Amino acid sequence: LEGLPILGRLPDPPTGAAGNVAMLTDPGGRYSEAVRMLRVRLALASTEPGPQLIMVTSATAREGKSTTVANLAVAFARAGQRVVLCDLDTRRPMIHSLFKLPPQPGLTDVVQGDVSLEDALTVVPISARTDTRRNGRRPGALEVLTVGYLPTDPGELVGSAGVVDILERLRSRADVLLVDTPAILSVGDAMTIAGFADAVIGVVRLGLVKRAKVRELARAFTTSPATPLGFVATGSVIGDRYDLDLYYQDPGLPAERPESIQR
Repeated sequence: LEGLPILGRLPDPPTGAAGNVAMLTDPGGRYSEAVRMLRVRLALASTEPGPQLIMVTSATAREGKSTTVANLAVAFARAGQRVVLCDLDTRRPMIHSLFKLPPQPGLTDVVQGDVSLEDALTVVPISARTDTRRNGRRPGALEVLTVGYLPTDPGELVGSAGVVDILERLRSRADVLLVDTPAILSVGDAMTIAGFADAVIGVVRLGLVKRAKVRELARAFTTSPATPLGFVATGSVIGDRYDLDLYYQDPGLPAERPESIQR
């Protein structure tokens, strides 16, 4: 990885969570705990002041970048941040499916002037089991901008002045702007988006992507106009969490619970 740090290791989402956002459906599970740790590390790695546009990409398809950025958006919102999640993977959009949003106008419709940006944004409820105010945090918020109709020329759309203008408007209404982009080694869209993004993180699926592809991804990051913050490894057996101790107990895996010291 040529010196770029591992920001987090994420296990697979819970069984039956396909097409869902685990941070919403299983906020106390091991996957969600790993996402929270990723959120903390990403916040520490982002040293620039003010709202940041952070793009999430991967070397190839099916490495979990859309699932990662969707859960990360919820994690930031639950931490009291105003978050906007924009789907700019105009070739294989997944954000609308993950949040189970119905077909609706999105980014492409705003670019064409068919709908206003405010009407295209969807507010996603992110309320947790506990009141964030009791934890000393202000209530966060999450807005999602889906792709909308699929453009006939995705490569030209992502670099258009209309898209750049929309992203700047989204930046002004958020503390964190997360953008899901296509795989950076597959098409040129992600590198185009990197031209106006502040930072980029990569998602690498363990046991799927070849080492040569990882090296190529690292080289692409060194030439990216956006600041590379690091990588996220998906498909980890355990992920980043406290294992077999009193800080973390997975209610779904009773065999892994530590034996009580009370008699």
